[in-house]
Amino acid sequence: MKLRFTQRGRRHRIGATHAAYLAEHYSPTPCESPQGNVALWWEGEDETGRRLEMMVLPTVLSSDPLRPKEGLIIHLMPTAFRRN
Repeated sequence: MKLRFTQRGRRHRIGATHAAYLAEHYSPTPCESPQGNVALWWEGEDETGRRLEMMVLPTVLSSDPLRPKEGLIIHLMPTAFRRN
């Protein structure tokens, strides 16, 4: 899947390699973005063992709704930063 970042998606300065690893090695969960759009949610560890969470808006769909051809990352951060 080809991934692009929004400015907000770059907030925590996590690179595209880490995002691509998360998308390739974990299955997404369908969800809704804060704006009410259809989105996909990933949570898992990157290749360095850091636990990440990522929200992607599909921009170019494929036959599998959980594996779009292209997506726009609107949220990507370490889960350690999450407030409980």
